[in-house]
Amino acid sequence: MLRRKRHMLFLAAAAALVVLAFLPGAAKAAQGETFTSDDVNGVAITYKVLTEDASSNTGTVQVGNGTNAAVDINIRKVTVPEKVTYNGVEYDVVTIGRMGFSSRNALESVEMPDGVIIIGENAFHYCDKLVSADIPSGVTSIGKFAFSGCYSLESVVIPAGVTEIPEAAFTACWALTELIIPDSVVSIGDSAFAQVGLKSAKTSITIGSKVKSIGEYAFLECRSLTEIIIPDSVTTLGASAFNGCVSLESAVLSSGLTSIPDYAFYGCAAIESLVIPSGVTSIGVQAFAACAELVDITFMNSDPPAVNSSFGDGSVSNPAVAGPPEYFVFKDVGTIHCPVGSEAKYAALRDFDDNWEPLENWHIRAFVPEPEPAQASAADSVAQAPIKKEIPERDAPAIYGVEYANGVISYKVFVTGANSRKYAGAAVRVTFNGANTQDITLDETGAGSGSFAAAAPGEAHFSALLMTQPMARSNRVLMITAAGEVVGR
Repeated sequence: MLRRKRHMLFLAAAAALVVLAFLPGAAKAAQGETFTSDDVNGVAITYKVLTEDASSNTGTVQVGNGTNAAVDINIRKVTVPEKVTYNGVEYDVVTIGRMGFSSRNALESVEMPDGVIIIGENAFHYCDKLVSADIPSGVTSIGKFAFSGCYSLESVVIPAGVTEIPEAAFTACWALTELIIPDSVVSIGDSAFAQVGLKSAKTSITIGSKVKSIGEYAFLECRSLTEIIIPDSVTTLGASAFNGCVSLESAVLSSGLTSIPDYAFYGCAAIESLVIPSGVTSIGVQAFAACAELVDITFMNSDPPAVNSSFGDGSVSNPAVAGPPEYFVFKDVGTIHCPVGSEAKYAALRDFDDNWEPLENWHIRAFVPEPEPAQASAADSVAQAPIKKEIPERDAPAIYGVEYANGVISYKVFVTGANSRKYAGAAVRVTFNGANTQDITLDETGAGSGSFAAAAPGEAHFSALLMTQPMARSNRVLMITAAGEVVGR
């Protein structure tokens, strides 16, 4: 009898344990388990457990299970809470998981908590009605295709802790009007911002000063982008990086570049002038082809870069046709600016469209590069000492090519920078030795020449003042003093 009572007590205790095991709050969620909880608006959101501390009943979760979206397809607004409680455990929301809100076509607004540090791949992919998505300041990682296809997204602030913009992260954000890439970012992936601002009247893009590499197609067809400054930190530029930016009027290239890749600025039809940095030694296939307005190019290197059908109407080179390794596809007329002493090298370049004939209709204009001293442009011309000068970067008249022969000192003048042709018809007043003045009119390339009588060789001091401003800019004065002997032939 006693044995039977003991057996019954054991069964009762076991049954009680089974019942307790199924009571609410008695069990804890395992890592990887998913559950659903409502936000403040009653929207059901699915979460996945990332970590859990049983001793403190705390843990971390991500939004979504990593495979499917976390909310219903018809939801228009979501407010993700900072913390969520399940079975007595309080979880911090730290990640918007892969596919978390992907293809939620009705979604217009998402509020994410400050505790989020990761936005996963495809997190907001093809949320085509999403207008607002403030990325929390603590986010350090954004996944591939995270915001791709968010056609209605009007603004985005990339947090200062993000170091990489991965592949296609913001592709086809057509409505974006302003984009600031912080200084923390060191790399911009392939197609990262392709077609940004496609439907905007004007898009402004600022690239941070620490970016080292820009991937292929990174800014492809950003059609409302009007200007871009590629910081000097950039050493690698991918093919077609700015291909099809049809409204691009101004592009400042990084001094850290050694090459400009294939199709880099193909079809940038609005750009009129360009400066190729001195470190660039090669320009890829059609890098500047179909740039219909590009007629003014400044090369900072004394040696022309190796080029391959890089400028002009988009003709493709034929490797079966014998020809020199350096050639261009140019428009019919334009101006090349190059360092003093390298005019002959650039004049020897060939035009592919004309079967590698010389660039007869292109004007070659020399300038004095800083900080190097000016050099005479011909073997028997004046022997100049180093020039002491104060030269603004662009849009100021410069004197060069000073020569003495038969009682006459001749000189040349041009407007510095890439926009010299816009000064066609402008007047420049040249002063010789502080007394004699001469007014000359610049030709269609922004250049001119003149001469002064000189009884004998001696010191020559020149100054040049731009008297008229076709571009309605303020006057800028350039003074050049050639403090050396002018030697006759």
